[in-house]
Amino acid sequence: MRSHIACFDVFGQPGIWQNPYCLYGTKRIILASFDDTEWVHEFLHILFRRKRTYIQSMAGAKLDVVELGGGSTV
Repeated sequence: MRSHIACFDVFGQPGIWQNPYCLYGTKRIILASFDDTEWVHEFLHILFRRKRTYIQSMAGAKLDVVELGGGSTV
């Protein structure tokens, strides 16, 4: 059995940086990482907490592989 770690019910990439690219825009999130580091940190932390909750919900699932690859291309 194979699974992956999504951030949202019908959308999501495994990596923490992939969702901000899709949700906020690649150029905007890169610039924000220089201009407003506190906001970017909080944004990433919110996404991390969602992913952690999702991972915890998988406890007991009989999975052979949990994929973490893929992601945005710039």
